Amino acid sequence: MKKTEQIKFWEQVGERYTKSNDDWNPRTQKFNISHANSYILKDFESIGKEAKILEVGCNVGRNLHVLHQNGFKNLYGIDIQSHALEKLKERVPNVNAQVSSALELPFRAGFFDVVYTAGVLIHISPDDIARAVGEICRCVKGGGYIWGCELYHDDNVTIQWRGTMNACWADNFPLIYLNNHDNLELLREEKYPLPGGRNNRKQHVYLLKKRST
Repeated sequence: MKKTEQIKFWEQVGERYTKSNDDWNPRTQKFNISHANSYILKDFESIGKEAKILEVGCNVGRNLHVLHQNGFKNLYGIDIQSHALEKLKERVPNVNAQVSSALELPFRAGFFDVVYTAGVLIHISPDDIARAVGEICRCVKGGGYIWGCELYHDDNVTIQWRGTMNACWADNFPLIYLNNHDNLELLREEKYPLPGGRNNRKQHVYLLKKRST
């Protein structure tokens, strides 16, 4: 796995981030529902429960757990943090979880019906983002889908995150996909304010389809 500056940063903060982001309730055996969860369920409702679905940057599996609870059976997740994947495996039975980065997805071309990210592309350097979206597009089959929920800006902008200016960027991510891959079409997009109106920033939810060749 290529160690970018961002991966090195996550090696330093990843375990603390995972602990702060893990709101698993052992009594209910569930996570708290997030905005991303509700949008995923809305956009995935027409996709068959047997679909092969990959989350890139799944962490402890909040989104994968919601999909599992709603009957989706062929779930995959990759993350650079092995300790987060161990928690994922405890909570989502039969999930296929692997340590990997978005820059080197360990799957053959066209393997998945759906590949998605939620708050992950924002942490990939602008120098590497084209490679990351290229890997995602490569792994989606013709007729399959790419879904995302990422921090929006109409142009790339650096955001201070956890004391550094080299770990978070807002952008128009579906446009990056479209500018780099002419076999994609944008089916839906929606922008909504972050909870609490933080810094007037918006989340960008989008759904792309890969044309069959």
